[in-house]
Amino acid sequence: MKILAEIHPKKKLEKLKAQLEDILNSFDGIDIPDSPMGEPSMMPVSIGSIARIVSKEEKDIIINQRLADVNELFVRSLSITARTFNLAIAFTHGDPPRFGRETGYLASEEAIKISKEYGVSSGLMLSFNKDIDEMKKRALKAKEANFFFLLRATTENVTKIGNEVIRKAIPYVIVKTEANSAFIKEISQPFVEERNLLEEIETYRRIGVNVVLISTLGNNESMKEVSNKLFH
Repeated sequence: MKILAEIHPKKKLEKLKAQLEDILNSFDGIDIPDSPMGEPSMMPVSIGSIARIVSKEEKDIIINQRLADVNELFVRSLSITARTFNLAIAFTHGDPPRFGRETGYLASEEAIKISKEYGVSSGLMLSFNKDIDEMKKRALKAKEANFFFLLRATTENVTKIGNEVIRKAIPYVIVKTEANSAFIKEISQPFVEERNLLEEIETYRRIGVNVVLISTLGNNESMKEVSNKLFH
């Protein structure tokens, strides 16, 4: 089973390189969020390109791409860039932008088809705040997708999603550690205690999941704790 880490990048280049090297030396790959909550942030494709250069092994590097702010030309240019650096793309509509207006008209399913024209691995988000049948229908509609990020996932509800989705599933696993415990209490999403993480991952493996994405919700100190728990 592959274990990916959600990265919240350092702002200075040398620190960013060191951060990427450290995470990629432990985890099987990374996922890079795109302007969470509609706030400005470093562009995932730039971070992903640096990650590909600094990685000493062939790692899975997934960049998230909001569709609320872009058009088809951008998705095509992004796909060409992703192909060059061997990056995968996870499409999402995204929250309303903090600045400017929404300009996006592409659905994630349409963006996946465009990326596939360029031979780029791509997927979208499925959330368990929707009905299970609705999730299955959306997955079927996006049959070209290489993967599905499963948000608000638990081992219990993932078993209900069906094998066709499970084999492409990447559950989003939020981990509570000592460093992020205060913030975790404020969210309304499923999370796993750090001490139970290995058991949680093993349960996903038994279900048939091949990849999980670990998140500490932007707390880099927590990600170090998780890395030590998993790999040391």
